[in-house]
Order: sequence, then C-alpha cells, then structure tokens
Amino acid sequence: MEIIMSVLVMGLIAIVLAVALIISSKKFHVPENPLIEKVASLLPQANCGACGFPGCAGFAKAFVEDPVPGMRCPVASAEVLKAIGEVLGTSIGESKPMRAVLHCNGKHSNVQTVSEYIGVRSCAAANMLYTGDKACMYSCIGYGDCAKVCLFGAITMEDGIAVFDAEKCTGCGLCVKECPRKVISLVQKRISNVRVTCSSHDKGPVVRKNCKVGCIACGKCVKVCPKEAITVAPGSNLARIDDAKCILCGKCVAECDVMHAIAADGRVVKAVEIIIKKKQQEKEEKQKAAAMAAGAANNPAASDTKEVKS
Repeated sequence: MEIIMSVLVMGLIAIVLAVALIISSKKFHVPENPLIEKVASLLPQANCGACGFPGCAGFAKAFVEDPVPGMRCPVASAEVLKAIGEVLGTSIGESKPMRAVLHCNGKHSNVQTVSEYIGVRSCAAANMLYTGDKACMYSCIGYGDCAKVCLFGAITMEDGIAVFDAEKCTGCGLCVKECPRKVISLVQKRISNVRVTCSSHDKGPVVRKNCKVGCIACGKCVKVCPKEAITVAPGSNLARIDDAKCILCGKCVAECDVMHAIAADGRVVKAVEIIIKKKQQEKEEKQKAAAMAAGAANNPAASDTKEVKS
C-alpha cells in the first residue's frame, strides 16, 4: 500500500510540475523573429564556424538582429546572398569568392629529409616539438591537420604536402587558421591564379641547399612584372604577389626558370608556354648570330673573298 501511495504522490508531483512548465513557457514565451529561420534556411548549413558564430543558426540570428559591417558567410554564394537580401528587404554587397592556396612545394621529392618523426601524426604537435622531418623549417609539415578540418573534402595529402581542389574549396578559411606554419592563405577565386610556392625566409644559398624549388629572392620576377604586383620586402628573402594587382600575364612564372618557385593554373599555363617558347627562339637566334660572328672572325679570308666578289 505504501508503495502504491508513493507512486501516486510522485506521479501527482510530476503532473503538477509539467503543467507549471507548460504555463510558464506560454506566459514567458519570447517570440523569435521569423526572419531568422528564413535566413538560416538559405545558408549552406555547413556549420563550419568560419563566420565566427556557432553554426549557421547563430550566424542567422546575429545577421538579422545585430548586423555588423563586413559580417558574411564565407561559404555562401552570390545567389545565396542575393536571396538573403530579398528576405531582409535590403541589398547585400556581393562578396568575392575565395579559395585556399599553399605557399609551399616542399614535396619529399623536392626537399631534403633530415630526420624521421615518430609520434602523433599532427602538424600542430610536430611543430611544437621540432622543425619537422624536412630540412626547410618553413615548409608544409604534411601531416594533414588542414585536411582534417576541411568540411568539403577539398584537401588531400600527396607526397608530403597539402593539395587543394579549387572546385571544392569554398574559401571558409578553416585550413588557414589550422596551419601552424601559416603556409596557407586565401586568394580570390578566379579562372586562373599565380602564386609563390614558397614561404622560406632563409637566404638564397640555404634555400638552394634545402630545396630544389624554393624562392631565393633573386628579384627577376619583380623586374618583369608590368604592374609592380611582386615585391621582395627588405630582409624577408621572399617574393610575394599582390593578387589585386596581378593581371595573370604569366611573365613571372616564365622568368622563374631556375628554381620554379612561382606556380600558375588555368589559362596562365598556356600564356607561360608561349612566353617560354618565344624566349627559347630568341635564345637560339642569338646563338646562331654569335656563331656566325665567331665564324667570320676566325676566317677573315672568306670575308675578304666575299668583298672582292662583290
């Protein structure tokens, strides 16, 4: 009997508390702005946190209730931004699509290996303990921390470095934040891109010793750039390209013909091939002219005979 009474009392208490909670929820209910749900439904639902908020719902709430200039979803396309603008009854400035690029070509086939790392296969962990198994302390460590945080499968690890799929990359920037060596950056997603594939600040002789394809800051690329888009900051020993000034002519890529520390993709590749072919033709013509001049100098009699005949 006592057990039954206890069960009944507990059940009654549960019912009373449930009713109290229902009444409280109705009385103190704060209606949510319906625009928040609409905006959230338009977002990509990647929940990557690259915007600085805990997921797409958090971003939508902040975007509707307390928008800040420059606030944007890195993953959202121009169409999504336009749709959100229509919901809010305003015009949202179109953000330029971005993509991640790696400023390193330190593949195992290009860079000297100096040690063997035994431990947690994490770039962050390895970077705290030592400079890595590669001779260049500025190179991509290659243990894939960036690939692990990428929500879109845009990063794969090949021969000790990260390889980015430009089509899959949304420019969220999570890989940039994750890289302990800071060899990843975001650039404007265009049909083509040109970039320096090196991050070493070592002097030229050291770079040559450590890596086959490092930047030695020779300055040849700076001289041929028609838009002054390339600079070598004093003491940096490293060339950098201003993406906003670059016109994708490909001259710098063709000029870096010793270390091959500048890479291009898209239509620039064809332009580079044309420039290199032209340079080769000019070189051959100069060699022929020099050979003819040398032949004439070594055989003056032949030259005199020609003059007599004429």
